[in-house]
Amino acid sequence: MEPAKRLTQAMSMNRQTRALMDAGLRATHPRLSMQERLEEIARRTRRART
Repeated sequence: MEPAKRLTQAMSMNRQTRALMDAGLRATHPRLSMQERLEEIARRTRRART
């Protein structure tokens, strides 16, 4: 696969992952503000292991 296509695919997967995390946080923690959700998503993403 071409490097540009791999990068595009990785960026798309990142957006999808963040959208899913945001939806889950909204469902389970409705009182969190958007900023708090973004911070939690960033924290979870930084701690993710492959």
